Amino acid sequence: MSEEKISAFMPTMGVMGSLRESSRILSRMGKLAIFLTLFLIAASSIIYVANVFALKPLLADIASKSYYLHKSVRGTPQHKKLRSEIVKDVGFLVGQEVIFVMADDIVSLLTIAATIYASAVTYSGKQLSFKDIVLRIRSVWKRLLITWLCITLFKTGYLFFLTLFIGLTVMTTQGSMLLPSLVFVIASCGLVCYLYLVLIWFLGIVISVVEDGYQGFSAFGKVGELITGRKVHGFALSLVCTMATLAISWFLSSHMRKAKYSEKTRIGMGIILVAMSSLMTLYSTVVYTVFYYVCKESKGEEIELRAIGGYSLLPTALVDASVP
Repeated sequence: MSEEKISAFMPTMGVMGSLRESSRILSRMGKLAIFLTLFLIAASSIIYVANVFALKPLLADIASKSYYLHKSVRGTPQHKKLRSEIVKDVGFLVGQEVIFVMADDIVSLLTIAATIYASAVTYSGKQLSFKDIVLRIRSVWKRLLITWLCITLFKTGYLFFLTLFIGLTVMTTQGSMLLPSLVFVIASCGLVCYLYLVLIWFLGIVISVVEDGYQGFSAFGKVGELITGRKVHGFALSLVCTMATLAISWFLSSHMRKAKYSEKTRIGMGIILVAMSSLMTLYSTVVYTVFYYVCKESKGEEIELRAIGGYSLLPTALVDASVP
């Protein structure tokens, strides 16, 4: 790249500048971005459709057995048999859902890792092949898996305790006029904290991919050091990306629940939801990668990314001076 171009990731870059630069990077990725997008949409759609068709007969079976259980006499062999079968079916249902969720998470995680690496290398002005991406993912998958497991545990624990806290608040203040206000305040604070955690988690994944020696808790610790002085900027990006994804999901999900739609139409809308969510996932990935570079530049740190054949020092990317 020419010398007259300046660093895109200057400490003064704002939220809109980060969003615009993310769009530019996706555009420069070209066919690679298209491939990653189509791969994520196709794989996630297949998992979604498979889950729908696997879920339908199981739910119908549970509903049927529940009906006959309600009609049967307690203590009879038939009642005990139906109850035992329902428990087994519910256990199988939970196990099946866990498998589908894990499959979808793995596909998303691998695509996110590929997008992080591809956007970084493309941004540096170098050529990147699909083979290079595969080799990079193969070299970082253990770190990536550890970070993902930590995120899953954090997320599960956070949502569990937040739900528990709201539930206890409702129980202890039931009948009070302050109940709606208290629930609103707790839910709002919980959302703000969650958006901040999303920022930490996503940057932890970015660091696990582009920097050696960081995984899980060490990656999150590195994030804490990196975003010092830029937390508001990062929170704003997390707010934009998360709210946009939630808005799309809410809009399509609310329409899918309408009774006037046939099953095929609902499945089609579900695939559209998967596709839109996939697009937002990839765009958000580039946004958080850009923010990572912004933080590195603000601290005067050079960005070192392991290339396939060794170390390659990436200059903090140079782009048009029009970027604020």
